[in-house]
Amino acid sequence: CRNASMLSLTRKTHYGLIAMAYLAERPGTLCSARQIANEFKLPLPVLMNILKSLHHKGLLESSRGAQGGYRLAIRPAELPLARLIDAIEGPSRFECHSQTDDGCRAGVCPIRDSVQNLHRKLNEFLEHATLAEILTPAENAAVGGGADSPNSVKAQSSDSPAESV
Repeated sequence: CRNASMLSLTRKTHYGLIAMAYLAERPGTLCSARQIANEFKLPLPVLMNILKSLHHKGLLESSRGAQGGYRLAIRPAELPLARLIDAIEGPSRFECHSQTDDGCRAGVCPIRDSVQNLHRKLNEFLEHATLAEILTPAENAAVGGGADSPNSVKAQSSDSPAESV
């Protein structure tokens, strides 16, 4: 799932998207964290924390007990990626690494405004993009994917670390 020319997701967001896509493919069905972790070879403790966060933010419903698990609380078409990422990571920020330098603090950084503009555009995109768009094979095929391609949800379950933006 790594591509040197793409912005990368954090590992937590990557795992969260995999879990949400898995649950979206099984509407109304309760799925355990262990079931999802086993299916995609994800670390169970990390996935459990992610699913708890998604539940506390109202994106998942949960049921306890032997037959318990998680299911989506919101239809994929109504779930903006910004809200999903925010539930996992907290508010998103895209910033210049040099903002800690004296130049940015003094307001003389030559790229500060451009980076802020890019941040605004990325946030707008994520507010309009939904979980359903990640699930749609026709749209995935248009960007080199499809249900059976290496870009499908199941194939993206590698243990390779994803970098933070």
